[in-house]
Amino acid sequence: MTTIVLDGLNEEDFRRSIENRLREASHGAAIERLRRLLAPFARPGGVLPERFLTVEAADLVLSGWEALGEAVARHDKPGRPVTAISIAFGWPGEEAPAPDAEGCLRPHVETSFYSDNAYPFSASGREDLLDGYSFYGCTWSGDSEATETVLSLEGVDDLHGALALLEAELLAMEEPDEAGIAAGSLGACLLSVLLVQTVAQQITRTGLPRPLCVMAGSLTEDRARSPAHRFRNFLLHGRQPQKTLALLWQIFVWRVGRPKPAVRAWFVRRFDEAVNDSLSDCWQARFRWRAQD
Repeated sequence: MTTIVLDGLNEEDFRRSIENRLREASHGAAIERLRRLLAPFARPGGVLPERFLTVEAADLVLSGWEALGEAVARHDKPGRPVTAISIAFGWPGEEAPAPDAEGCLRPHVETSFYSDNAYPFSASGREDLLDGYSFYGCTWSGDSEATETVLSLEGVDDLHGALALLEAELLAMEEPDEAGIAAGSLGACLLSVLLVQTVAQQITRTGLPRPLCVMAGSLTEDRARSPAHRFRNFLLHGRQPQKTLALLWQIFVWRVGRPKPAVRAWFVRRFDEAVNDSLSDCWQARFRWRAQD
């Protein structure tokens, strides 16, 4: 298995350090750090295009926003309305799409729709949502009501295509080049941060069709295999990407603050269900009190 070090950290810890910057709303600091590390790779004749060092969220266009309200309503169910959405890099199918003759490849963006069955989104503020993340991923991973491609991201086809071409080169190598892997991982991180910024700016400009929690970045399920996601799997699992529920970039949230008791109650209920399903009676009493703390 190929492993690398990024800015003194292993890839897993480095990625989490970028996530933490986004959770702190320090988008600029995350981008500045990524560009500094990308500089040796993103240059004329380098592994990646030089534009990785200058691209900004203002260069990206998230089209289809006007159709978002209709899409949300389409996935409402009686007594179970959509209360959150995730806008994320996804994967259009089993066969990897190839960049065009100019090396461009449009990112595949998926919007997933969630109800309070997955998490108490309607009772959650930003901090409550952040409580739903852990080392292993997010609480609602895999629990969406539906997923579709209502939105499209324009403005980074050349950069996304460059990542896809680089990945193909690395996968064809008997011994993948560590510098290439590092460049691909950093470039994928940058695109994810820019997507987070783009979603935030879109909401600021035009708002949401109705009150919703919003997450953005990359999906936490195995089907999220865009070049950005596949580079991470490549680093974690060598040349045979495998399933992973690890948290990537679903970290931006947009919500008016709500009280926390409902969130705690939901966790207690889910914890009790897990305890009842998996532990014998003699252990249930030992563990249940912890969920009440």
